Amino acid sequence: MAKISFQGKNVWIALVLASVVCGLHGIGHIYLGQTTKGIVLTVAGIVLYAIGLGWVVWAIAAIDIWMLKDKIEAGAEVEDCEHGLDFLGQLPLPGFKPQG
Repeated sequence: MAKISFQGKNVWIALVLASVVCGLHGIGHIYLGQTTKGIVLTVAGIVLYAIGLGWVVWAIAAIDIWMLKDKIEAGAEVEDCEHGLDFLGQLPLPGFKPQG
């Protein structure tokens, strides 16, 4: 996977984009350059909004951006699908394996 630089990206713009566009919560990640993750979140948001669970994708997208905040503000390089949800590895969630 290619490395993506957050150089010149603003965490607040990404959060606003992920929050205000109903069902298109991956837009914030696409803005950050994490296109694959952004497309997955957008498709999941559209599908889950159809059954009334779109807020789940909104929460995941917003938390992920916030947890990557330090890397974004430092202009660090990350993988396209790298996430900030490693704290979920502490929860008993089937199938979730933290990175690293």
